[in-house]
Amino acid sequence: MIVIAILGGVFAGIGYGLIYKSNFSTGGTDVIIGIICKYLKFSMGNAGLIVNAIIVGIGKIAFPWSTILYGVLVSYLISIFTDKVLLGISKSKAFYIVSNKKKDDMIRNFLVSLPGVGVTVIDAEGGYSSDSQTLLLAVVPTSNYFVVKEGLKEIDRNVFFLVCDSYEVRNSGDDL
Repeated sequence: MIVIAILGGVFAGIGYGLIYKSNFSTGGTDVIIGIICKYLKFSMGNAGLIVNAIIVGIGKIAFPWSTILYGVLVSYLISIFTDKVLLGISKSKAFYIVSNKKKDDMIRNFLVSLPGVGVTVIDAEGGYSSDSQTLLLAVVPTSNYFVVKEGLKEIDRNVFFLVCDSYEVRNSGDDL
């Protein structure tokens, strides 16, 4: 039973990750998961874990503890592998952010207020317009990816940003 639960959780998580990455939905609880992601800024995997934990918890009415524990294991594995497919396996992300000059300070203050986030300000020039711009380079823990992404959109609806995996980050000789 344990092997079935592990394999089921891993393959289901990979499947959900591929579905979400393609901007599709399986219907059902995906709608609730999407709402949780949008308003609470959770990853798809974590939002799915919350919804599935509630469903499995309600299942205790009809099922024994052993079945409930298998359900918890499967839900946990689905959440991990869904996020791994969606976000990648790196520990951190590099955000390259170009925004309205008036919003640069707000974005910088927002990023600096988050734990584990480093920000570098770079003077830049628009390739098409030749306008003077500011480029913010922020290294963000993958666990904060959705918080930063949604926060940037709240500060400036027209913000331009590029996100890349960052596999190694060094600061003052320490690995982050």
